Formats: sequence, structure tokens, C-alpha cells
Amino acid sequence: MFDALSQCTPEDRPNASRKWYAVAASALYPATIARILECLDGDGYPSELVGDRGNIDVDPNAAARMYLSRARALNSRAWRDALEEPNPRHGAARAAERAAALEIARGWFTRAIKLRVENPGLHILADRTYRLAP
Repeated sequence: MFDALSQCTPEDRPNASRKWYAVAASALYPATIARILECLDGDGYPSELVGDRGNIDVDPNAAARMYLSRARALNSRAWRDALEEPNPRHGAARAAERAAALEIARGWFTRAIKLRVENPGLHILADRTYRLAP
């Protein structure tokens, strides 16, 4: 099972109104992208994205469907590119696909945490490899 929270470290932020966590981009993106690709190859919904936080007016599978739909819209090259440093020689269209893959992975990871912790703060530690643009 994919456990986003296990990749995070609690951050001590005095006077913070919510619980903050830090996660290394080098942990977040490879693990989340591997999970996304696993889900794209399988059936059903990723369990870490299923839930409604008590809102009876929301289909608990809605977010999982949305993330899977967005992930399916990208080609496999975008997911491979997302795991490498941005390359200015790839051109604007390929850079945009790479950025979309990273944004889907970030959203997936964040959603998985939000279903376990109410109103978390997430500090993604910088890493050159996972910048959105060169």
C-alpha cells in the first residue's frame, strides 16, 4: 500500500494553526509516480485517494477518478521525463507534459495526506531534478 505520510517528517512550527510536514522531493516524486503507473496498469481506484472526509454530498471515489483521468491523459514519456532534470532541448510541449506529470504527482501525494491528517501543511524540500521548468 502507498503511504504518503510515512515519507514525511513532522515540522515544528511554533504558533502554526495546523500540523506541518516536510518531504524530500526525491522521495515524493519517484514513489508517487511509481504508484500512479501501478494504478494505471490496474483496475479500481487507488485506496489512498478514496475518501470524503465526512462530506456525504461527495462521492468518495471522485478525487481518485479525477487523478486517474488526468494521469491517463499523459503519455509514458511525460512520466519518464518527470523523473529527470528538466531539459531545455526537449521543447515547450514536452516540458509542459513533464510539468503536468509533476503536478499530478504532487496533487496525488497531497490528497493522500489530506485524507489522513486534517488541514496539513506540506513543505516539499527543493531538488533540482523536480523543478517544473529549466
